[in-house]
Amino acid sequence: MKSIILAAPNTASTTLVDIINKNTNYTSFQIVTYPNTSSIIQKKILYSYLKNLKIKKCLKMIFGYYFHSIINDYLRMNKLRVTNPTKDFHILSNFHSDICDFDLRLFLDFEKFIFNQKKLILKQHFPPTNNNLKFFKNFKKVILIRDTDSIIKKYSQIDPKLYQFINEDILKLEVNTWKSKWMSEKETLIVNFDELINNTYKQLKIIQEYTGIQFNIPETFAIPHLNKTQKKTFNKEN
Repeated sequence: MKSIILAAPNTASTTLVDIINKNTNYTSFQIVTYPNTSSIIQKKILYSYLKNLKIKKCLKMIFGYYFHSIINDYLRMNKLRVTNPTKDFHILSNFHSDICDFDLRLFLDFEKFIFNQKKLILKQHFPPTNNNLKFFKNFKKVILIRDTDSIIKKYSQIDPKLYQFINEDILKLEVNTWKSKWMSEKETLIVNFDELINNTYKQLKIIQEYTGIQFNIPETFAIPHLNKTQKKTFNKEN
């Protein structure tokens, strides 16, 4: 059975991805654009090649800027929130590019380009729309959660200019709906933010038992870049 990490916003999911990539034989990352990425990979290779060419600086800047613009335009137009938008979580989609509603075509493309890869576990913010609940029904789901007030506070810190135009009551409703619907699904492992931060080794071993991902870590393992005196600050600020 395939596994996926479904993270409520601001739940240290990026930190978990980093731990998986550095301490297991699995790869973990987040997909935010439509999964047919062959053309964008080619553009990135070409852009990298141009950067290393021994040509005049002005030409390098012109061509580099041109292909960089192509890449940015491609990424912007192919964000999942653009290609497969959802009305039920439209405020969250302002903050996360992968807040989307799967259709059959998108799921089949994920199957073709992403899910068929071995030793891979995605970390996503996919919301529990009716379609998403159906398509991910048979996945083992690691659900990262955190208390809603802390999540909302983090949004106000990350992008205060955007936040001032957000209806906070609706945002809270969307966050609570995200959590409650995913948590009520079968084949789920609930991982609380505070437990992951303060009892990292124990939580990683629980994730290991559930997903089969082997963590090569000692019992003294703690969140990287955090020591005991920093954990309180991390909890307060995130």
